[in-house]
Amino acid sequence: MAFAAWALGMQHPGRFAAIVPLAGGGDVRYVRAAGEIVEHRRALQGLAVWAMYSEQDRISSWETVAMVTALQDLGVDARATLCADPGTLWQGVYGTSAVYTWLLAH
Repeated sequence: MAFAAWALGMQHPGRFAAIVPLAGGGDVRYVRAAGEIVEHRRALQGLAVWAMYSEQDRISSWETVAMVTALQDLGVDARATLCADPGTLWQGVYGTSAVYTWLLAH
């Protein structure tokens, strides 16, 4: 599901105010290429990203960090949060008000 969130957010940044990808990475090459197109860079800069992942997500953990870093390099409000227990990732994110407060702020 997180790969879809990344893909939709990157391909249609003007459609969303914020995305919260969980336990999945995206294609960092797309972000770097998008940074070369002024209109797309500006659109991405209007998208807020809060990615959550677990170290036990073997592939997506490094992909998540790479995506967030590439977006930050473009001036995007992007952050990543490492969740200690992957079994409670969904509950930890959606079971508290923090993510909802953050989403509504955008």
